[in-house]
Amino acid sequence: MTSSARLFAIGALVIALAGCAPEGVTAAAGPPPTPDMVWTAKVSGAGTGLILAPPGGDPVFSLACVRGTREVLAIVETVKPIGSEDRLSLGFGDLIVAFVVKPQALKEGRILEAGAKIQPELLAAIRTAAEIRGSYGATRIGPYPAPPKALVDPFVARCGPLI
Repeated sequence: MTSSARLFAIGALVIALAGCAPEGVTAAAGPPPTPDMVWTAKVSGAGTGLILAPPGGDPVFSLACVRGTREVLAIVETVKPIGSEDRLSLGFGDLIVAFVVKPQALKEGRILEAGAKIQPELLAAIRTAAEIRGSYGATRIGPYPAPPKALVDPFVARCGPLI
């Protein structure tokens, strides 16, 4: 896949996963997770994703594996990227992973998108974590409940071949 096609695929999946946020809204870490937040799965030709959102509401946090990138993409819709921070740290149980903020996200400044290389340890941690939490600069992210087994197992199975 060419780099232009790969960027187009990433953009298409991000748009599908993220929805649209209103302009001019400053982002904090987002609403605290509540019992009514639910995970859903999305699969397309561009890849696979898990989306956390209140029922009928805008996404708060997403994980995606985009075909042709060999990375897990983390999307934090409630946080705007800042130029001085290029790392998002996410914890899946005991494993803490550094995700690199996407240059396009820094340029656009709308939502935080960061990627980490797909590795068996990361996929295992996503599968077994009880919660997901992280930090981006001084902003704390989560904790979010882990995706349910019925959604996370197919997600990991689809991401695995991309290693």
